[in-house]
Order: sequence, then structure tokens, then C-alpha cells
Amino acid sequence: MYLIRRNNIYYLRYFDEDKGRERSISTRQTSKKLAHQFLSKFKKQLEDKSKLKPIILSKFAEDYKSYIKLSFSSSYFRSVNYSFKYFIAAIGDLPLIKITSYIAEQFLLNTFKRSKHAAYTHYKDLKAAFNKAKVWGYLADNVFTKIKLPRLEKRFPLFLTVEEHKRICGNEDKLTMRAVFVFAFYTGTRVGEIINLQWKDIDFNMKIIRISNSKTFVTKSRADRIVPMCKIIYELLKERFPKMITVGKPNYVFAKKSGYKFSSSYVSHRFKLACRKSKLDERYRFHDLRHSFASELVQRGISIYVLKELLGHSDISTTQIYAHLQNHNLMEAIKVFDNEQTKLEAV
Repeated sequence: MYLIRRNNIYYLRYFDEDKGRERSISTRQTSKKLAHQFLSKFKKQLEDKSKLKPIILSKFAEDYKSYIKLSFSSSYFRSVNYSFKYFIAAIGDLPLIKITSYIAEQFLLNTFKRSKHAAYTHYKDLKAAFNKAKVWGYLADNVFTKIKLPRLEKRFPLFLTVEEHKRICGNEDKLTMRAVFVFAFYTGTRVGEIINLQWKDIDFNMKIIRISNSKTFVTKSRADRIVPMCKIIYELLKERFPKMITVGKPNYVFAKKSGYKFSSSYVSHRFKLACRKSKLDERYRFHDLRHSFASELVQRGISIYVLKELLGHSDISTTQIYAHLQNHNLMEAIKVFDNEQTKLEAV
């Protein structure tokens, strides 16, 4: 490894073991001292690279999925599984160290052409995974941190009005599903939280619902939280409370006749059917019941910071998507100056 000078610029010559030949790269320096600093830094990078543990992409994917399965939600696990599946199918089962930022970027851009949201999901999943690869000693750098995808258009979430929600419930003939729709609308809980909710999590005396992590379920934020019951939810749960609780077994609040819990896909499917019967916007999803809960509270003057705790967001920036709903409050606030304007005219 040595320096050469061409056109007043210093270049570094070194033997590339991966390519099996000598290569040169520009130091972009005209100063010999700075060029030597570049050489020292580059040499250290090669030495660090030689110390990395070799692993192929599929093996790392399995190790990483085993890791997240213990402490992350099942929905996040499925997302990561799909991201690795499509990544390996697109680039092949390469050694992790052979994956360059160019390879990763081409995969994401090709995905972006087909589905913008899928590209962003893969980007977030794989970026987090490759960060862990650094920690585990497989990589010196995370190639995904060097990639910037085209910006997505920001769209406000869809909200159901109280009347639209009533129409949907009226077009659901299964009583338990109707109860699920009401529960989601008046608590803002996620579908996974609802189908995993057990009677031990309900406190009628305190009128609270505990959204808790368990051996079989992990919340999206991985944090427990308390959701207070409004009158509608209190009466709904009181009416559904079973005459007998089976000790030592999960007693789900919303369950099949067999006692087993519903799948999230089934709940989402029933909601879609009820929306179609109600002749409402085809874009409505079950998750929009959560958005609707937030919308109703914000428009009634509830603080964004209070809403953050109710929804269980780990970061206030997530809750800020509802901030635009406070615009009417701003309009009301500014009206205090209307009389001042009148006084000025009088002067």
C-alpha cells in the first residue's frame, strides 16, 4: 500500500483481495500529510474488515429473526421476514460483507417503482437488521445508512365519524365482531391488543384496561399502558363479562365460541365487509378506528401529549399526525382579536 501523485492529486495504490488485483483510489488531497492520514485511515478500515466474522445473508436473517422473535411483536416479525425474503430473492444469498450500498439501493429503488410503501418498509427493517450485524461483528458499516429513498407524499389518516361507525356496526351481524368495532372506536387500541386482551386485564373498580406484554404477545411500543374506560366501554364489558373464569387459562375478552382468540386478519376482513355493506370509502381499514378515536379526542380539545399516552406512542412525533385537527381551535383562539380590530376602526 503506497501513495502516488498524478496531476497534483495523491492516489492510494493497494491490493484488493476481493478482486484479486491492484487498485488505486483518489485521496482527493494535494497535501502529502493529509494523503498519509487518508492512507492510515484506509489501512485501519481494511484491518477491521479482516477481523469481521464471515456469514451469508440467509444465515444472518435466521439469526436476526430468532433474536427479534423474543422481544418484538409478531407483526414486526412478519414484516422483517418478508423484507429478508424479497431481499435474498432479488440479490442472491451473498456473504453479508459483499453487500454494497449500490446493491442495497438498487433493490430498494426497484421495489419503490412497484410499491413505495413496501420499499420504505424493507428499508426500515433491513437498516435495523444491519445495525445489529455491526454489533454482532459481521459488518464494519451499515450500507443502508448511506441510502436515501425518494420522499413519500404525506397523507392525513382517514377518520370515521360517529355516524359512519354506527352504520358499520349496524351492518355487522356477528355480535362479538360488533363489540370489537365499538371497543376499537372508543379505546383507540390496536387490533393485536384487542384480540389478545384477557379478563384479568380489566379492572371494573378502577374503570381501566391494562394493555400488557405477555409471553405470547408484545405491544408495538413494547411498553405496558393503561386505557381508561368511558361509559360505553364500561357497559359493553360488564355485559360481556363471563359467569365463569377458567383458572390457569387465557380468558379472552373477545373470543370465538371455542374460547380461542380471533386472528387479526379475520377481524380486518369482517370490518372490510361491514364497510362495503355500509357503502363507505373502500380505503377504510380496521386501523382507522384507532385514528377515529384520536380524531374525536383532538377535536374536543384533548392535548396531543395526553393522546400520546392513550395511544401508547413511544415518540410524540408519531402523535403529531393528528395536530392538524386542532386548526379549528386555532381559528377560535384568534377570534379574540376581532374586538380589537373594531376598536382600531373606531379610533
